[in-house]
Amino acid sequence: METQQSTADSILDKLTPRERQVAVHMAKGLLNKQIGEILGVSNRTVETHVLHIKLKIGKNITKTRASIVLSEELNKEAARIIESAAPPALRSAADLLAEPGV
Repeated sequence: METQQSTADSILDKLTPRERQVAVHMAKGLLNKQIGEILGVSNRTVETHVLHIKLKIGKNITKTRASIVLSEELNKEAARIIESAAPPALRSAADLLAEPGV
């Protein structure tokens, strides 16, 4: 599991703040034109960000596959944030049993 965690962190950590904004909208399945309208940039600018994102994920990846990968990674990141904010009483019994000294 730790290897997957490191991979997820490295993909998202490679993105600039603007690329992360584009990535969030890509993960929602929006078209470049829609992303541009939301962010107030041209379609060409969005295309450039999408290209950079794809290159950072994998050289021969399609936009559709990149969107799926980004969606999965953003969901994992959200789950980690929620899990880290949850009070100990809400954590699962398996998590508690896995802790040293329990």
